Amino acid sequence: MKLVVHDASILIDLALSETVDAWFATGIETWTTNLIYPHEIDRPEQRGVLDGYVQAGKLLIWVVTTEEIEQLGQARSGLSIPDRSAIMLVKELGDSARLATGDKAMRKAAKHEKVEACGLLALFDLMIYPQGDRAAALPVEVAIAKLERLLALPGCWLPIEKCQEKIKAWRKLL
Repeated sequence: MKLVVHDASILIDLALSETVDAWFATGIETWTTNLIYPHEIDRPEQRGVLDGYVQAGKLLIWVVTTEEIEQLGQARSGLSIPDRSAIMLVKELGDSARLATGDKAMRKAAKHEKVEACGLLALFDLMIYPQGDRAAALPVEVAIAKLERLLALPGCWLPIEKCQEKIKAWRKLL
């Protein structure tokens, strides 16, 4: 995978799990849109972590034009315009791009649009396994601790069973 387009939920989860640095250490080209970042990232501490990567040119921001916003507004997918902008960006970037989202409705819309999508657990896998000539960006035991931390947060919406299965599989790597 060369390109990953993040929606707001994934950017927030990476910030909450304190894995933003590890994500960018993978060297995977990472995009979002100007409708998602910074507008959909409400907490200043999350924005602060991500700002450094925007300034360093590692979190690339696709600027959605006024015309594109109007087109996105006409679509009847049940998604917000920022969410639709992420799917549009994946399509624009081509076959090497994948949508990273934690939103079930976005996954469904992505499937309908024939856009490949993945969630946070797939991103964690990319961080714990070496990518090309790069070493693993996140040690397995740290990944387990970070995911368990996310699961313990009030209102965590991650799929608990899938997360527990993933943690069990990772423990076998230790």
